[in-house]
Amino acid sequence: MKRDIQISLLLIFSLCIVIYITNWNNSKESRKYREFQEKVRIHDLNNAEDLPNYITWGIKNKFCASGIGRDQKSYYTIQDTNNNNEESKVTYMLTVPTKYAVEVNLEMVSKRESDSTTGKTGSIVTEREMVEFAASVFDLETGELLNTIYIDRILKLHNLNVMPFDCTGFVTCNYKGKPCLAFDAEAMDEYDNSKSTIYIDLESSELFEEKYYNLKENIESKNKNNLDFLKKIDSFTEKNKRYSDLYGSDERYSVENFGFWEGYRKIHLMDVSNTIENNEKINYMFPDLKENYKKISDEYNKNFSLDIVLSGNPSDDEILNIIESDISK
Repeated sequence: MKRDIQISLLLIFSLCIVIYITNWNNSKESRKYREFQEKVRIHDLNNAEDLPNYITWGIKNKFCASGIGRDQKSYYTIQDTNNNNEESKVTYMLTVPTKYAVEVNLEMVSKRESDSTTGKTGSIVTEREMVEFAASVFDLETGELLNTIYIDRILKLHNLNVMPFDCTGFVTCNYKGKPCLAFDAEAMDEYDNSKSTIYIDLESSELFEEKYYNLKENIESKNKNNLDFLKKIDSFTEKNKRYSDLYGSDERYSVENFGFWEGYRKIHLMDVSNTIENNEKINYMFPDLKENYKKISDEYNKNFSLDIVLSGNPSDDEILNIIESDISK
């Protein structure tokens, strides 16, 4: 009888030790995650990334200057292309024709765990947190900052625990007569497969959630007819390549039909200093381009890209004629 009591007491004591160790480990993990969340809240991304299996990602572009053309319909934007994180570098600028330039900044942090089958880190997302999601709206004619829309706060106000489905899938469009920033969204919860499309009014900051539209696929379908033209540009650029060229033919120029705005086509140029120095046609179309470029190049001393948006649905030949002006010099 006495021996049975001793054995029972020993089992109870051992169980208490197991429970204590388990609770201590759990509290330690909780404390680590709380510390991680606090680091995220204060935007200390470098420290957050030092924690095991945490990564930061997103997109960032930087508006520098803009202007309206002589015809009062075409326009340009210049953006900073320097970025320490290659994965998040975006060299183009979103715009609403003749009205707004839209700068998007998104920072996300993901907690990842190892895939037990491969032993590699980062294959399964277990936790995702939005650090920053904002859009700054600039006047295309003056370059003045008109408004900063904190989209992360607006999502919380609408109890929407979602994030952009594709970081390169942002567009601007006319939604119910309102100039909007739009993106396809998915749930932050990895077990929720629901998707939707979010529209943010750039003037009132009002949010609209609609059925999933697949914006990126629609944009790509609108640009299928540009593929042959881009090959023609690449071929012409390669034949006229100079030792001073900083970019290859496939990255120096690109042309696209301008999203959901009918009648506009965009030329994206990376070798901006060469274009402004040599392209008389572009300088004539945009009289303040050279002056604005000089101001920002003196101020920032960085690399830039140039977007030129042309109205009137210009033909391939008209666009090639513009590009030829700085390729052939």
